[in-house]
Amino acid sequence: MPELESPVLDAPVETPALEPEPSSEPDAPEAEPPAPEGGKPGLKEGQAPPVPTDPKQLHQSVRAKIAEIRAKDPATADELKNAYYLKQDLKKEGFNSIADVRALKQTYAELGEPEQIQQSMGELGYFKELDSEFTAANPQVWDRIGEAAPEQLVKLFPSMSEKIETMAPDAFATWFSQRALADFDQFGLKEDIAWLQRIAGDNAEVKTIAEKLGQYIQRLAGFAKKPFAAPKAQAKPEGVQPTGEQNQERIELFRTLNQSAVNSEYGTELSKQLAGRQLSAAQREGIAVLVGNALTRAETDADKKKIDRYYEAGDKQGYLNFKKTIRDRNMAKAVEQAIAATIGTRPGPKPGTPKPPASTNGRPAPVPAQGIKQVNAEPAHNTVRWGRGGTTPDDVMKGIYTLKDGTKVQWRG
Repeated sequence: MPELESPVLDAPVETPALEPEPSSEPDAPEAEPPAPEGGKPGLKEGQAPPVPTDPKQLHQSVRAKIAEIRAKDPATADELKNAYYLKQDLKKEGFNSIADVRALKQTYAELGEPEQIQQSMGELGYFKELDSEFTAANPQVWDRIGEAAPEQLVKLFPSMSEKIETMAPDAFATWFSQRALADFDQFGLKEDIAWLQRIAGDNAEVKTIAEKLGQYIQRLAGFAKKPFAAPKAQAKPEGVQPTGEQNQERIELFRTLNQSAVNSEYGTELSKQLAGRQLSAAQREGIAVLVGNALTRAETDADKKKIDRYYEAGDKQGYLNFKKTIRDRNMAKAVEQAIAATIGTRPGPKPGTPKPPASTNGRPAPVPAQGIKQVNAEPAHNTVRWGRGGTTPDDVMKGIYTLKDGTKVQWRG
Protein backbone atom coordinates (compact mmCIF):
# COMPACT_ATOMS: atom_id res chain seq x y z
CA MET A 1 0.00 0.00 0.00
CA PRO A 2 1.61 3.35 -0.91
CA GLU A 3 2.54 5.77 1.86
CA LEU A 4 -0.16 8.33 2.57
CA GLU A 5 0.67 11.91 3.37
CA SER A 6 -2.46 12.10 5.52
CA PRO A 7 -5.25 9.66 6.37
CA VAL A 8 -8.02 9.53 3.82
CA LEU A 9 -10.61 9.64 6.56
CA ASP A 10 -10.22 13.42 6.85
CA ALA A 11 -12.81 13.60 4.03
CA PRO A 12 -15.94 11.51 3.44
CA VAL A 13 -15.30 8.20 1.76
CA GLU A 14 -18.24 8.47 -0.61
CA THR A 15 -18.15 11.19 -3.23
CA PRO A 16 -21.19 13.45 -2.79
CA ALA A 17 -23.52 13.96 -5.71
CA LEU A 18 -23.43 17.27 -7.54
CA GLU A 19 -25.76 19.94 -6.31
CA PRO A 20 -28.77 20.51 -8.65
CA GLU A 21 -28.71 23.67 -10.71
CA PRO A 22 -30.46 26.57 -8.99
CA SER A 23 -34.04 27.31 -10.12
CA SER A 24 -34.45 29.92 -12.81
CA GLU A 25 -37.40 31.27 -10.87
CA PRO A 26 -35.98 33.23 -7.96
CA ASP A 27 -39.41 34.14 -6.55
CA ALA A 28 -40.42 30.54 -6.08
CA PRO A 29 -39.47 29.32 -2.56
CA GLU A 30 -37.15 26.35 -2.51
CA ALA A 31 -38.80 23.39 -0.81
CA GLU A 32 -36.87 21.58 1.96
CA PRO A 33 -36.02 18.10 0.68
CA PRO A 34 -37.48 15.30 2.73
CA ALA A 35 -35.17 13.35 4.98
CA PRO A 36 -34.32 9.92 3.59
CA GLU A 37 -35.40 6.91 5.53
CA GLY A 38 -32.98 6.35 8.38
CA GLY A 39 -31.00 9.46 7.35
CA LYS A 40 -30.57 12.85 8.97
CA PRO A 41 -32.91 15.72 8.25
CA GLY A 42 -31.61 18.62 6.18
CA LEU A 43 -29.36 16.53 3.88
CA LYS A 44 -29.90 16.27 0.17
CA GLU A 45 -29.74 12.99 -1.62
CA GLY A 46 -26.16 11.68 -1.80
CA GLN A 47 -24.76 14.49 0.43
CA ALA A 48 -22.41 13.37 3.23
CA PRO A 49 -23.16 14.45 6.76
CA PRO A 50 -20.96 17.27 8.13
CA VAL A 51 -17.74 16.26 9.90
CA PRO A 52 -18.15 16.57 13.68
CA THR A 53 -15.89 19.10 15.40
CA ASP A 54 -15.78 17.29 18.74
CA PRO A 55 -12.88 14.74 18.72
CA LYS A 56 -14.99 12.16 20.54
CA GLN A 57 -17.84 12.51 18.04
CA LEU A 58 -15.31 12.39 15.17
CA HIS A 59 -13.85 9.19 16.60
CA GLN A 60 -17.26 7.56 16.85
CA SER A 61 -18.09 8.74 13.33
CA VAL A 62 -14.88 7.21 11.94
CA ARG A 63 -15.57 3.92 13.71
CA ALA A 64 -19.07 3.86 12.33
CA LYS A 65 -17.86 4.59 8.82
CA ILE A 66 -15.19 1.87 9.02
CA ALA A 67 -17.81 -0.58 10.24
CA GLU A 68 -20.02 0.39 7.31
CA ILE A 69 -17.16 -0.17 4.82
CA ARG A 70 -16.17 -3.45 6.49
CA ALA A 71 -19.56 -4.93 5.57
CA LYS A 72 -18.70 -4.44 1.89
CA ASP A 73 -14.84 -4.51 1.82
CA PRO A 74 -13.08 -5.88 4.96
CA ALA A 75 -9.52 -5.44 3.56
CA THR A 76 -10.04 -1.77 2.78
CA ALA A 77 -11.63 -1.25 6.19
CA ASP A 78 -8.57 -2.76 7.91
CA GLU A 79 -6.21 -0.48 6.00
CA LEU A 80 -8.28 2.58 6.85
CA LYS A 81 -8.43 1.56 10.49
CA ASN A 82 -4.65 1.08 10.66
CA ALA A 83 -4.04 4.44 8.98
CA TYR A 84 -6.40 6.27 11.32
CA TYR A 85 -5.02 4.80 14.55
CA LEU A 86 -1.42 5.21 13.34
CA LYS A 87 -2.04 8.91 12.86
CA GLN A 88 -3.55 9.17 16.34
CA ASP A 89 -0.51 7.44 17.87
CA LEU A 90 1.88 9.75 15.99
CA LYS A 91 0.00 12.80 17.24
CA LYS A 92 0.35 11.56 20.81
CA GLU A 93 4.14 11.42 20.26
CA GLY A 94 4.24 14.97 18.89
CA PHE A 95 4.29 14.21 15.14
CA ASN A 96 1.70 16.20 13.23
CA SER A 97 2.76 15.09 9.77
CA ILE A 98 5.05 12.73 7.89
CA ALA A 99 7.47 15.68 7.50
CA ASP A 100 8.07 15.62 11.28
CA VAL A 101 8.94 11.93 11.14
CA ARG A 102 11.35 12.47 8.25
CA ALA A 103 13.07 15.32 10.12
CA LEU A 104 13.62 13.07 13.14
CA LYS A 105 14.97 10.33 10.88
CA GLN A 106 17.41 12.77 9.25
CA THR A 107 18.63 14.03 12.62
CA TYR A 108 19.17 10.48 13.84
CA ALA A 109 21.12 9.63 10.68
CA GLU A 110 23.39 12.66 11.20
CA LEU A 111 24.18 11.60 14.75
CA GLY A 112 25.42 8.22 13.51
CA GLU A 113 24.89 4.64 14.50
CA PRO A 114 23.71 3.77 18.01
CA GLU A 115 27.29 2.91 19.03
CA GLN A 116 28.50 6.30 17.83
CA ILE A 117 25.72 8.08 19.68
CA GLN A 118 26.58 6.20 22.90
CA GLN A 119 30.25 7.13 22.45
CA SER A 120 29.35 10.78 21.92
CA MET A 121 27.17 10.75 25.01
CA GLY A 122 30.06 9.29 27.02
CA GLU A 123 32.42 12.01 25.79
CA LEU A 124 29.80 14.66 26.53
CA GLY A 125 29.46 13.31 30.06
CA TYR A 126 33.23 13.54 30.52
CA PHE A 127 33.32 17.17 29.42
CA LYS A 128 30.32 18.03 31.59
CA GLU A 129 32.13 16.64 34.63
CA LEU A 130 35.27 18.51 33.59
CA ASP A 131 33.29 21.73 33.23
CA SER A 132 31.71 21.24 36.65
CA GLU A 133 35.11 20.75 38.29
CA PHE A 134 36.53 23.76 36.45
CA THR A 135 33.57 25.95 37.46
CA ALA A 136 34.01 24.84 41.08
CA ALA A 137 37.79 25.64 40.85
CA ASN A 138 38.62 22.08 41.89
CA PRO A 139 42.42 21.60 41.60
CA GLN A 140 41.83 17.99 40.52
CA VAL A 141 40.69 19.31 37.14
CA TRP A 142 44.38 19.63 36.18
CA ASP A 143 44.93 15.98 37.07
CA ARG A 144 42.22 15.00 34.60
CA ILE A 145 43.55 17.29 31.87
CA GLY A 146 47.12 16.19 32.55
CA GLU A 147 46.19 12.52 32.21
CA ALA A 148 44.22 13.11 28.99
CA ALA A 149 46.58 15.58 27.25
CA PRO A 150 49.89 16.08 29.11
CA GLU A 151 51.80 17.45 26.12
CA GLN A 152 49.13 20.03 25.28
CA LEU A 153 48.88 21.13 28.91
CA VAL A 154 52.63 21.79 29.08
CA LYS A 155 52.61 23.68 25.77
CA LEU A 156 49.73 25.89 26.93
CA PHE A 157 51.33 26.72 30.30
CA PRO A 158 53.37 29.77 29.10
CA SER A 159 50.40 31.41 27.39
CA MET A 160 48.17 30.50 30.36
CA SER A 161 50.66 32.14 32.74
CA GLU A 162 50.79 35.28 30.60
CA LYS A 163 46.99 35.39 30.51
CA ILE A 164 46.80 35.13 34.32
CA GLU A 165 49.46 37.83 34.70
CA THR A 166 47.38 40.10 32.44
CA MET A 167 44.06 39.34 34.14
CA ALA A 168 45.26 39.29 37.76
CA PRO A 169 48.76 40.79 38.12
CA ASP A 170 48.60 40.84 41.94
CA ALA A 171 47.60 37.18 42.14
CA PHE A 172 50.34 36.23 39.67
CA ALA A 173 52.93 38.20 41.68
CA THR A 174 51.86 36.37 44.86
CA TRP A 175 52.22 32.96 43.24
CA PHE A 176 55.54 33.78 41.58
CA SER A 177 57.04 35.28 44.74
CA GLN A 178 56.07 32.29 46.86
CA ARG A 179 57.69 29.94 44.35
CA ALA A 180 60.83 32.07 44.08
CA LEU A 181 61.30 32.39 47.85
CA ALA A 182 60.81 28.66 48.30
CA ASP A 183 63.55 28.05 45.73
CA PHE A 184 65.85 30.58 47.43
CA ASP A 185 65.29 28.83 50.77
CA GLN A 186 66.11 25.46 49.26
CA PHE A 187 69.55 26.71 48.23
CA GLY A 188 70.10 28.95 51.28
CA LEU A 189 70.40 32.11 49.20
CA LYS A 190 68.60 34.35 51.69
CA GLU A 191 71.14 33.48 54.39
CA ASP A 192 73.99 34.04 51.94
CA ILE A 193 72.70 37.51 51.06
CA ALA A 194 72.35 38.40 54.73
CA TRP A 195 75.94 37.22 55.30
CA LEU A 196 77.13 39.30 52.34
CA GLN A 197 75.49 42.38 53.82
CA ARG A 198 77.28 41.80 57.14
CA ILE A 199 80.77 41.40 55.72
CA ALA A 200 80.51 44.13 53.06
CA GLY A 201 82.11 46.60 55.45
CA ASP A 202 83.60 49.61 53.70
CA ASN A 203 83.50 48.04 50.24
CA ALA A 204 80.89 50.30 48.64
CA GLU A 205 80.45 48.18 45.54
CA VAL A 206 79.86 44.94 47.44
CA LYS A 207 77.62 46.76 49.90
CA THR A 208 75.48 48.20 47.08
CA ILE A 209 75.02 44.82 45.45
CA ALA A 210 74.21 43.15 48.78
CA GLU A 211 71.64 45.80 49.64
CA LYS A 212 70.06 45.50 46.21
CA LEU A 213 69.70 41.73 46.61
CA GLY A 214 68.28 42.20 50.08
CA GLN A 215 65.72 44.69 48.83
CA TYR A 216 64.71 42.27 46.10
CA ILE A 217 64.16 39.52 48.66
CA GLN A 218 62.02 41.90 50.76
CA ARG A 219 60.03 42.85 47.68
CA LEU A 220 59.29 39.20 46.94
CA ALA A 221 58.34 38.62 50.56
CA GLY A 222 55.87 41.50 50.38
CA PHE A 223 54.17 40.04 47.32
CA ALA A 224 54.18 36.55 48.84
CA LYS A 225 52.18 37.73 51.86
CA LYS A 226 49.30 39.05 49.75
CA PRO A 227 46.28 36.74 49.33
CA PHE A 228 45.98 34.90 46.04
CA ALA A 229 42.68 36.23 44.74
CA ALA A 230 41.28 36.27 41.23
CA PRO A 231 39.38 39.32 39.97
CA LYS A 232 35.62 39.01 39.99
CA ALA A 233 34.04 38.82 36.57
CA GLN A 234 31.70 41.72 35.90
CA ALA A 235 28.81 41.07 33.56
CA LYS A 236 28.51 43.67 30.82
CA PRO A 237 24.98 44.91 30.22
CA GLU A 238 23.72 44.24 26.71
CA GLY A 239 23.99 47.12 24.29
CA VAL A 240 26.62 48.98 26.34
CA GLN A 241 29.75 49.80 24.34
CA PRO A 242 33.15 49.44 26.04
CA THR A 243 34.82 52.63 27.22
CA GLY A 244 38.05 54.00 25.77
CA GLU A 245 39.99 52.58 28.71
CA GLN A 246 38.43 49.15 28.20
CA ASN A 247 39.26 49.29 24.50
CA GLN A 248 42.87 50.08 25.33
CA GLU A 249 43.04 47.18 27.77
CA ARG A 250 41.65 44.88 25.05
CA ILE A 251 44.24 46.11 22.55
CA GLU A 252 47.07 45.62 25.04
CA LEU A 253 45.87 42.09 25.79
CA PHE A 254 45.70 41.23 22.09
CA ARG A 255 49.19 42.64 21.54
CA THR A 256 50.61 40.77 24.52
CA LEU A 257 49.28 37.43 23.25
CA ASN A 258 50.53 38.19 19.75
CA GLN A 259 53.98 39.15 21.01
CA SER A 260 54.25 35.82 22.80
CA ALA A 261 53.61 34.05 19.48
CA VAL A 262 56.08 36.36 17.71
CA ASN A 263 58.83 35.58 20.22
CA SER A 264 58.32 31.85 19.84
CA GLU A 265 58.30 31.88 16.03
CA TYR A 266 61.21 34.34 15.83
CA GLY A 267 63.38 32.22 18.15
CA THR A 268 62.70 29.10 16.10
CA GLU A 269 63.45 30.81 12.78
CA LEU A 270 66.60 32.51 14.10
CA SER A 271 68.06 29.24 15.42
CA LYS A 272 67.24 27.55 12.13
CA GLN A 273 69.02 30.15 10.00
CA LEU A 274 72.02 30.58 12.30
CA ALA A 275 72.71 26.85 12.02
CA GLY A 276 75.08 26.83 14.97
CA ARG A 277 76.70 30.25 14.48
CA GLN A 278 77.08 32.22 17.70
CA LEU A 279 75.93 35.78 18.34
CA SER A 280 77.06 38.35 20.83
CA ALA A 281 74.45 40.12 22.92
CA ALA A 282 74.77 43.25 20.78
CA GLN A 283 74.40 41.31 17.55
CA ARG A 284 71.37 39.49 18.87
CA GLU A 285 69.82 42.81 19.87
CA GLY A 286 70.56 44.30 16.45
CA ILE A 287 68.96 41.38 14.61
CA ALA A 288 65.85 41.55 16.79
CA VAL A 289 65.46 45.28 16.05
CA LEU A 290 65.84 44.74 12.30
CA VAL A 291 63.34 41.87 12.24
CA GLY A 292 60.81 43.86 14.28
CA ASN A 293 61.08 46.83 11.91
CA ALA A 294 60.71 44.54 8.88
CA LEU A 295 57.55 42.94 10.26
CA THR A 296 56.09 46.36 11.01
CA ARG A 297 56.79 47.57 7.47
CA ALA A 298 55.21 44.40 6.08
CA GLU A 299 51.78 45.50 7.34
CA THR A 300 49.98 47.44 4.62
CA ASP A 301 47.39 50.14 5.23
CA ALA A 302 44.69 47.60 4.37
CA ASP A 303 46.18 45.21 6.94
CA LYS A 304 46.13 47.92 9.62
CA LYS A 305 42.49 48.73 8.91
CA LYS A 306 41.59 45.07 9.23
CA ILE A 307 43.52 44.84 12.51
CA ASP A 308 41.55 47.83 13.84
CA ARG A 309 38.32 46.04 12.96
CA TYR A 310 39.45 43.02 14.97
CA TYR A 311 40.12 45.37 17.92
CA GLU A 312 36.67 46.95 17.65
CA ALA A 313 34.88 43.61 17.35
CA GLY A 314 36.85 42.07 20.22
CA ASP A 315 37.74 39.15 17.94
CA LYS A 316 40.92 37.95 19.66
CA GLN A 317 41.32 34.71 17.70
CA GLY A 318 40.68 36.41 14.38
CA TYR A 319 43.31 39.04 15.23
CA LEU A 320 45.90 36.44 16.23
CA ASN A 321 45.24 34.35 13.10
CA PHE A 322 45.54 37.38 10.84
CA LYS A 323 48.82 38.52 12.43
CA LYS A 324 50.19 35.01 11.96
CA THR A 325 49.43 35.08 8.23
CA ILE A 326 51.54 38.24 7.97
CA ARG A 327 54.42 36.60 9.81
CA ASP A 328 54.17 33.46 7.71
CA ARG A 329 54.76 35.59 4.61
CA ASN A 330 57.58 37.73 5.97
CA MET A 331 59.33 36.22 9.03
CA ALA A 332 61.84 33.99 7.25
CA LYS A 333 62.94 36.72 4.81
CA ALA A 334 63.20 39.32 7.59
CA VAL A 335 65.45 37.07 9.69
CA GLU A 336 67.62 36.21 6.68
CA GLN A 337 68.17 39.87 5.78
CA ALA A 338 68.83 40.86 9.42
CA ILE A 339 71.48 38.15 9.83
CA ALA A 340 73.14 39.16 6.55
CA ALA A 341 73.24 42.82 7.63
CA THR A 342 74.64 42.00 11.07
CA ILE A 343 77.14 39.14 10.67
CA GLY A 344 77.06 38.54 6.93
CA THR A 345 76.17 35.45 4.98
CA ARG A 346 78.14 32.24 5.38
CA PRO A 347 78.72 30.46 2.05
CA GLY A 348 79.37 26.77 2.18
CA PRO A 349 83.04 25.68 1.83
CA LYS A 350 84.21 24.38 -1.54
CA PRO A 351 85.34 20.74 -1.70
CA GLY A 352 88.96 20.44 -0.66
CA THR A 353 89.12 24.04 0.60
CA PRO A 354 90.03 24.35 4.28
CA LYS A 355 87.52 26.31 6.35
CA PRO A 356 88.88 29.77 7.20
CA PRO A 357 89.35 30.46 10.90
CA ALA A 358 86.53 32.31 12.55
CA SER A 359 86.19 33.97 15.90
CA THR A 360 83.81 32.81 18.58
CA ASN A 361 80.97 35.00 17.31
CA GLY A 362 80.84 33.16 13.98
CA ARG A 363 82.51 35.76 11.68
CA PRO A 364 86.10 36.69 10.75
CA ALA A 365 87.67 39.34 12.94
CA PRO A 366 86.90 42.83 11.55
CA VAL A 367 89.68 44.97 10.09
CA PRO A 368 90.92 47.47 12.71
CA ALA A 369 89.52 50.95 12.11
CA GLN A 370 91.86 53.93 12.23
CA GLY A 371 91.41 56.37 15.09
CA ILE A 372 89.10 54.07 17.10
CA LYS A 373 90.17 52.55 20.38
CA GLN A 374 90.59 48.77 20.24
CA VAL A 375 89.20 46.76 23.18
CA ASN A 376 89.68 43.12 24.17
CA ALA A 377 86.08 42.51 25.32
CA GLU A 378 82.68 43.37 23.95
CA PRO A 379 81.17 46.41 25.72
CA ALA A 380 78.35 45.71 28.13
CA HIS A 381 74.93 46.08 26.53
CA ASN A 382 73.76 48.80 28.92
CA THR A 383 76.86 50.93 28.23
CA VAL A 384 76.19 51.16 24.48
CA ARG A 385 74.15 53.93 22.84
CA TRP A 386 71.76 52.26 20.37
CA GLY A 387 69.71 53.59 17.50
CA ARG A 388 70.02 56.81 15.54
CA GLY A 389 73.16 58.75 16.40
CA GLY A 390 74.59 55.71 18.16
CA THR A 391 75.46 52.12 17.26
CA THR A 392 73.88 50.80 14.05
CA PRO A 393 73.65 47.20 12.77
CA ASP A 394 76.41 48.00 10.26
CA ASP A 395 78.63 49.19 13.12
CA VAL A 396 77.95 45.96 15.03
CA MET A 397 78.99 43.95 11.97
CA LYS A 398 82.35 45.81 12.05
CA GLY A 399 82.65 45.42 15.80
CA ILE A 400 82.33 49.18 16.37
CA TYR A 401 80.27 50.45 19.31
CA THR A 402 79.38 54.00 20.37
CA LEU A 403 79.24 54.22 24.14
CA LYS A 404 76.83 56.39 26.08
CA ASP A 405 79.64 58.81 26.96
CA GLY A 406 80.32 59.36 23.24
CA THR A 407 83.43 57.17 23.03
CA LYS A 408 83.83 54.86 20.04
CA VAL A 409 85.51 51.50 20.55
CA GLN A 410 86.11 48.46 18.37
CA TRP A 411 85.97 44.87 19.52
CA ARG A 412 87.54 42.44 17.10
CA GLY A 413 86.68 39.28 18.97
